[in-house]
Amino acid sequence: MPVLALLNRFLKGGRRYYAGAAVSVLLAAAVGYLSPFVLRFTIDSVIGDQPASFPSFLRIGAPSAETIAYLRSNLWVCGMALVAFTAMQGTFTVSRTVWASKACERFAENLRNALYDHIARLPYLSYSMPATGDVIQRCSSDVETVTAFIQTQAVEVWRILIMIAIAVPLMLSLDPTMTAASTFLLPVVLACSIVYFVKVKRMFQSAVELEARMTTVAQENLTGVRLVRAFQRQEHEIAQFAEANSAYRDKMVELIGLVSAFWAFTACLCMAQITLTILLGTVRVANGHMTLGTMTVFVTYVGMLVWPIRMLGHVLSDLGRSYVSFGRIRQILDQPAEAADDVAGTQPEIRGRIEFRDVAFRYAEHDEPALSGVSFVAEPGHTVAVVGRTGSGKSTLVNVIPRLLDYTDGSILVDGCELSDIDRRWMRRHVGIVLQEPFLFGRTIRENIALGAEGEVSDEAVAMAARTAAVHETIEKTFGDRYNAVVGERGVTLSGGQRQRVAIARALLPEPPILIFDDSLSAVDAETDVRIQTALAERRGRATTFIVSHRVSSVAGADLILVLEGGRITESGTHAELASRPGLYQRMCHIQEELAEEIEDAGRP
Repeated sequence: MPVLALLNRFLKGGRRYYAGAAVSVLLAAAVGYLSPFVLRFTIDSVIGDQPASFPSFLRIGAPSAETIAYLRSNLWVCGMALVAFTAMQGTFTVSRTVWASKACERFAENLRNALYDHIARLPYLSYSMPATGDVIQRCSSDVETVTAFIQTQAVEVWRILIMIAIAVPLMLSLDPTMTAASTFLLPVVLACSIVYFVKVKRMFQSAVELEARMTTVAQENLTGVRLVRAFQRQEHEIAQFAEANSAYRDKMVELIGLVSAFWAFTACLCMAQITLTILLGTVRVANGHMTLGTMTVFVTYVGMLVWPIRMLGHVLSDLGRSYVSFGRIRQILDQPAEAADDVAGTQPEIRGRIEFRDVAFRYAEHDEPALSGVSFVAEPGHTVAVVGRTGSGKSTLVNVIPRLLDYTDGSILVDGCELSDIDRRWMRRHVGIVLQEPFLFGRTIRENIALGAEGEVSDEAVAMAARTAAVHETIEKTFGDRYNAVVGERGVTLSGGQRQRVAIARALLPEPPILIFDDSLSAVDAETDVRIQTALAERRGRATTFIVSHRVSSVAGADLILVLEGGRITESGTHAELASRPGLYQRMCHIQEELAEEIEDAGRP
């Protein structure tokens, strides 16, 4: 989508405010440029004896002799007219600021919502997304940069264009020669502003990237604060941040030098233009070619023109910064979201029968497939265990079921329906999943457990899910506020096993027809593992359950055990069948039995 069309989309709800700001700018400029004519009339015709005249397009007739005589006796009327024009200009300027601010607050709100909505809809694996700290900066600092430009500088560009469109015809109607002299250096100022814009845009790009790097270092340090302290890496992380901070400082110093040079040079050009206007105007007044009032108009107009045109450099500078920031925002918005099949997808009744037929999956950055020719059937209510070496494709297999990953070949039937045809959200609503690394929000334990449930959840239901996950007693005894205890960011106040069990309770609470435990029992002790397995056994038949684990004890009771090697199923059957056949599973059983015996022997006196 073109930039202007995209900006217009985010201005939804604020366009009328922005239109009001544009009209206010027009009226403020018009009133501002009429004020010097009041001053010219006062100097030339009221105080002096020149005949009164106004530009023909203003359609103001010459005042009568009686009117001029009255004004000579009451100069305060002319003064009040100037005050009135100034007050009107100030009113329109204030209204411009108010309307533009309201419009841009709507713009910022729409843009932030669009960013968050798009990020929430990105695929489970998004390879080209920047680091978390960088994303946060794009959603905050970069949004503010773009919003500030639209609120102030975009309106300023409109004001400059209107001022030029009004001032130049007025000046030409008074004295073409003087107009040429009064605008002689303005093209030079404009050319300098354009060159400045080209240079400053490149420097802003580098500065923003360095700032993002600094933010990422800080974010990673805060997120991994316990790891940093555990390995005594504080000094290293401080040095990393200091390096990023110094690089950002150096770039900003270089940028400030460029800004200073531009402002100094253009200030000299602007003062030279005003001086040239005053000198030529003085000569023409002395020679009788121009009245003093007309010269006052030109000096006023040049002052009103030259500084805004010089400010165009500042506008272009902010444009460069905003262009860079908006480009960074678009990098997120341009990331392809998950396939938009939610509307057309079917919503069948899901009971839990899952059939894989020659399913294959390949990660974008890998040459070898993660899954190849995987076929099996999981009957409703049965438990399917998946075992294998690290990297054999176990997590990939279970992540395909809730469509966190979309298989590239083969077919998966869920109760007779092709998985790729099922509404993605509908499918996930019927799957409870516990990932290898459980994530808890910085909220209460109750809120974390009830996260996946729809509507209101009773305390009894939350407690029942916690009991099944063997975490209820821990919550009751450890936390004074029990289920209302806040677990801190990422569940920092809980141990690894406690976080894992809370995540298991969260998956169990909605009682979905499909449950997935992706090596989720690795962080719990053997006794707790047995308690969870016993509780799950009591629920047997209520959900089709997939268990990924390295523990034979965790998978021994499964109805079907799949052994993955290199993304292929090399063995399948029950525990008794696989333990009696030579293969990887039998070796796992022997190794774990020997380790258990060694531990038991070591514990004897």
